[in-house]
Amino acid sequence: EGNGSYQFAGVRVDDTPTDPNNVDVYYSTANSFQNGSVYINRTALAHHGLGTVTVATAGGTSAALDLNALRVDVAGTSLGDLAVDAAGNIWVSDYANPGKLLKINPADGGVLATIDYTAAFGTPYSYNYAGLQVLGAAMTLGSTNVPAGSLLLFNGYPSPDLVVALNPATGQVLASLTLAGNYDLTAGVFDAASGKLFITENNGPGNRMLQINAATGALEAAITVPISISSWSGLAIDPTSGNLWVGSTATTEVVEITRTGTQVRRVDLAPQGVNQGEISGLSFAPGGQLYVASKRKLAGEAGMISQHVGLPNDATQAHVEDAVSALVADPAVHGILCQLPLPAGLDPEPVLALIPPEKDVDGLTERSMGRLVRGLPGHVGCTPLGVMRLLERYGVPTAGKRAVVIGRSTLTGLPQVLLLGRKGIDATVTLAHSRTSAADMIEICRAADIIVACAGQARMVTAAHVKPGAAVVDVGVSRTEAGIVGDVDFDAVQ
Repeated sequence: EGNGSYQFAGVRVDDTPTDPNNVDVYYSTANSFQNGSVYINRTALAHHGLGTVTVATAGGTSAALDLNALRVDVAGTSLGDLAVDAAGNIWVSDYANPGKLLKINPADGGVLATIDYTAAFGTPYSYNYAGLQVLGAAMTLGSTNVPAGSLLLFNGYPSPDLVVALNPATGQVLASLTLAGNYDLTAGVFDAASGKLFITENNGPGNRMLQINAATGALEAAITVPISISSWSGLAIDPTSGNLWVGSTATTEVVEITRTGTQVRRVDLAPQGVNQGEISGLSFAPGGQLYVASKRKLAGEAGMISQHVGLPNDATQAHVEDAVSALVADPAVHGILCQLPLPAGLDPEPVLALIPPEKDVDGLTERSMGRLVRGLPGHVGCTPLGVMRLLERYGVPTAGKRAVVIGRSTLTGLPQVLLLGRKGIDATVTLAHSRTSAADMIEICRAADIIVACAGQARMVTAAHVKPGAAVVDVGVSRTEAGIVGDVDFDAVQ
């Protein structure tokens, strides 16, 4: 107490005896010891970004602690739904009158831009009856084409509800769609896979998500969801599974559901401090951040030390190559994963060429692929190697058997052909792909004892392709209206 400093992302707060209300260090019931927790006054910490926190006392400076909370520099108002753009900036709606849409810098919590509500938004404010989304793909709203990157505002305050597409740089209204009813929506998203709008309904029999026609605004389906929908809620589309996530201030839980409302999984956020009705919106981070976070988590569970090197959105080719070169030269680093695709304007090939085979754990570089072709020791991509482990685990014989690999990507298909044909595995391998004729595909697959489908074409392998007793491994991924599916029509083939 009175002798420490707290370095947040972009902000530092000092605990000084001259200002006893600035910082309060106190007994923590969670940790069961004195000085286990600290409260920092809002006036001392008006805003901060995402990143890490370090604590410095007379005894030294702590290791960096993960900081998963962002305090926004917006005083005197509650915030509603949120959306994240491709650069990682956060858009939020506020509760003010007149209403505003605020673009927030995740590095420090500062406001980068403001869009004021106008009459074209339906009402000069929406309070908590609002949903936000940054479009990841172009869409048609009503009869107007709306480009990717546009900001979609779902306004449930007018009667009937209104959806407005905005240019995030200027606030200009690009298109609008009046919905068929007064649903008092509290969240909304456009689902590119189905081409439908989904909203949460506050003016109805309760706990419903509505499917809306994006061209006409007509109600197409009312779906009961396994969570309490309140006047503050959030909807988001999972970039990995393609399912919907829904949450609200009525609970500490968020639920992953299919488009028909079936629960996939449920996560309680209370252990992470989300326990006071804070869930007023949901959004996913852009471009691979979720995937990177999941890989870091799995690395930790496997007992490995995972280091994440994040670069700014405006990083140049030289910056990326310098970062990789530093990891190559570091003897403490045993493996390097370069998350692809790189942002537009950056060439991945020179970056990958810097990684030596012994650190190329994705097996993507020319030297790694060359070692695989020549049968030399080296790293192999996890997906084709995982297929081999599955065949081994389930006792599928390979020697002298006919195998078909559908797909020719350098990440999966081509390495899979080489692995199946290796000495000791000894399968007779045929490579098929998207240009293989339909008739030839059926004939080739029907003669196969092993089929590995990795073309990324939804349910392309049907019962007609598979002979009785064949082993089929499906590693394809496609997003459809029904959700994420593989290359194999599983029910028909089974």
